[in-house]
Amino acid sequence: MKKHSVSGFIALCASLSAGVSIAQEHGLASVPAALVRLPTERLFDGVVESVHQSTVSSQTLGRIVEIHFDVDDLVPKDSVLLRFQDTEARARVEQEQANLKDAQSRLKIAAEENQRVRNLIERKLVSQSDADRLDATFNSAAANVELAKARIVQAQQQLDYTVVRAPYSGVVVTRHVQLGETVQVGQALMTGFSLDALRVVSTIPQDLVLQLRERTSARVLIDDRSVSVDSQAVTIFPYADKSSHSFKIWLGLPEKFSALYPGMLVKVAFAIGDGSRLLIPESALVQRSEVTGLYVLNNKGEPSFRRVLAGRKMDGKVEIISGLSEGEQVAVDPIAATSRVKVGNH
Repeated sequence: MKKHSVSGFIALCASLSAGVSIAQEHGLASVPAALVRLPTERLFDGVVESVHQSTVSSQTLGRIVEIHFDVDDLVPKDSVLLRFQDTEARARVEQEQANLKDAQSRLKIAAEENQRVRNLIERKLVSQSDADRLDATFNSAAANVELAKARIVQAQQQLDYTVVRAPYSGVVVTRHVQLGETVQVGQALMTGFSLDALRVVSTIPQDLVLQLRERTSARVLIDDRSVSVDSQAVTIFPYADKSSHSFKIWLGLPEKFSALYPGMLVKVAFAIGDGSRLLIPESALVQRSEVTGLYVLNNKGEPSFRRVLAGRKMDGKVEIISGLSEGEQVAVDPIAATSRVKVGNH
């Protein structure tokens, strides 16, 4: 979008400046309506969702003894969500650590005995079969040490499962368990989503897919289309829905974008071409009940109210679809223009 409109906006700014100075000679500030080359867009509905949304489930069997967060709480990354009773898991870790010490002691004895026998072999005081038997004992003791270490890792993992941490910073939307409840492996504990990374989900008809794949630019319209944000990335799914034959798309939003929240309905604007648009400052518009209008100045600087049809808004400007011609001077302060008309009528 920016590539199509930069030169047009430069020209518009120059003409607006000139228009203000001319009109101020007559005592009323105004700007000329200017044609600007802008993208032609198609609008579609979209819904905001979080990129990171998930349900944390239990990885152990146990009773919940602590719950630190509830629905609507903001949770920092790696914070403890809840804890299970860990008496049994902690005892198992201690038992496996004791088993490791015992295995290491047996390995030390086997190593010393093996070294003593090797000295006797060199002096031909021990048979080779006795030496082989001691080697087997040493290797078995060494294997038992490695097995004990593996069991400690496994026991420690089970102990770690008794503490459930947040995988990312976000907001809790559902708590599935209660304090004191005994849960099974795989049972849902909490559901949440992150507000740091958001995207808009929408669908487009199949006749636009090829065209949009080539352009891959879009805007997300906010606050009744008066504010927009350029999408950071556009992802078009490689397949169509079987029933509607439309394609699902994702539009990435800027990181930590606070103007939108998951679940909000927005409009998505896709550039499909370009054309000339008649723009004026948005502040020049006047809304009277159901009538939208503005004040147009004649060559003597006298304002008169005129009804117009307004289009999309962008960056403080508004498109005028009908009711105004290029070059006509428009009052930038409609309140001052209204006062001027009232004075003239008296």
